[in-house]
Amino acid sequence: MVVKLRLFIAIDLPDSLRRTLSDTQEHLRRELKDIAIGWSRIEGIHLTLKFLGDVEESRVSEIGERMTKIAETWNPMQLELRAIGVFPSITRPRVLWCGIDGELERVSQLQAELEGGLEAIGFPPESRPFTPHLTLGRFRDRVGKGAQSVATLKNIVNERADWRVECFTASSTSLIKSELHPRGSIYTPLITTTFQS
Repeated sequence: MVVKLRLFIAIDLPDSLRRTLSDTQEHLRRELKDIAIGWSRIEGIHLTLKFLGDVEESRVSEIGERMTKIAETWNPMQLELRAIGVFPSITRPRVLWCGIDGELERVSQLQAELEGGLEAIGFPPESRPFTPHLTLGRFRDRVGKGAQSVATLKNIVNERADWRVECFTASSTSLIKSELHPRGSIYTPLITTTFQS
């Protein structure tokens, strides 16, 4: 029987950043209490570079080799949390996110290198443009029934347009296994590749 794993590649986040994200979620939870949002568990927040989907377990080492080869050519990057926003729009939000700033050009280059390296071994490239972000929560249904909920959300996004909270060093990527469970996904790093210092 062929065993398949649900996999993605992400930049690893430091624990201090996760604490900041937890505090941010708590503030937003209070401010958005009238809007149905499924909040991301803190350990489940990742700066995803590439979603691979269901992959045969036998391919894990091959993916790891590509990741290692790429990581060996990279130095750590300086990034920071910046702004709160929604995808796709303020009137039809699906995702509540925290933005990333700093060396974004390098993050995009890293993502493109991973795309190219994985495409060479049969993984199709993403059709959507890469937008670095951290998903804080997903809207369970349309934002309220009236303009009040939209106005509340718009105020929160506008107030935090220039919000900058914490700088962090991105120094590694991980291949992560995601297992879906009734209480939420469980994430297990399978391979971690460290950038050169």
